[in-house]
Amino acid sequence: TLRGVYFDGATTWVAAGQNGTLVNSQNAADWSLQVSGIAAQLWGAFFANGQWIVTSGGQGYILGSTNSTDWQVLDGPISLSLYDIGYDGSALYLAAGADASLAKILTSSDGIMWEQNTLDPSIDKALYGVAYVNGLWVGVGSGGTILTSADPSSGTWTERSSNTTESLRDVVFNGSDQVIAVGFNGTILTSEDGIEWTTQISGVSSENVEDG
Repeated sequence: TLRGVYFDGATTWVAAGQNGTLVNSQNAADWSLQVSGIAAQLWGAFFANGQWIVTSGGQGYILGSTNSTDWQVLDGPISLSLYDIGYDGSALYLAAGADASLAKILTSSDGIMWEQNTLDPSIDKALYGVAYVNGLWVGVGSGGTILTSADPSSGTWTERSSNTTESLRDVVFNGSDQVIAVGFNGTILTSEDGIEWTTQISGVSSENVEDG
């Protein structure tokens, strides 16, 4: 199972998945298996500033590569799961996940050296997706959780109302005025700022999807 995929904006795709699986491609048609060096489940793939970054669930590994072929462990193993990665475009990388059921955030200024930040207050939910939205970080997760922070390194996050208890699995910003969060049972939420959210009708019901 492959769980995360990303494009570097130029020539290369990287997909990551179970048992430390990493594959890359130059055309999205022909894929080559790469050696990750670990057997943990891999979740999020990301690229910025010439650096590929991949996170793992279960053992908290962060892997890095400058060419999508030669990979090294940048951080881990640690006793948490990391599901997604974001970048603010200038100075801060952020990885989101959970330790048991508690939300966890790691930050880095260069994508190589990572620091775990203690959330204040602690949040008894897992975080599965993260995005940077016009000066504000947005994290989404289990139980309809939506958190925002202007300074994640401080550990200060604010819970926002999502009006759902469905697990939210990803969040994406279009770069200007639209944030979309998606989750179980066809849940789609939209926002202009990451703070106020509106439920949309996806046309997908629980009969059409398999939780996972």
